[in-house]
Amino acid sequence: MCEKYHTIPDLVKLDVEGAEYQALLGSTECARQRVTRFLVEMHSNPELSMLLNAQNVLQWCQEVSYKAWYLAEGEILERPEAIQNRSRCHLLLQPTDWLCPGFLYGIREGLWPTLFY
Repeated sequence: MCEKYHTIPDLVKLDVEGAEYQALLGSTECARQRVTRFLVEMHSNPELSMLLNAQNVLQWCQEVSYKAWYLAEGEILERPEAIQNRSRCHLLLQPTDWLCPGFLYGIREGLWPTLFY
């Protein structure tokens, strides 16, 4: 869509029920422009563990020079094991040199939909 409409969004919300890595792969060129944040609702499913999903997403982050912020904890997700026992969680992916927006700290996870809609 970025190529078709010649625009780069500043925020992309992903809620794709376990297909996060595939969606991010399709967003690689967009991410390389370094203007887009991705709010990602991560999921596991019977075919994909949260550990493997997180490994894939962190690999993508490394490839495009992004960091993943684990929003429930307000800290950078560096190891996929930190979320391996979750069935879902929220991550903010953004360029490595960007700080996590301060207003996101301390927000209970169940409140996320009301912040952006």
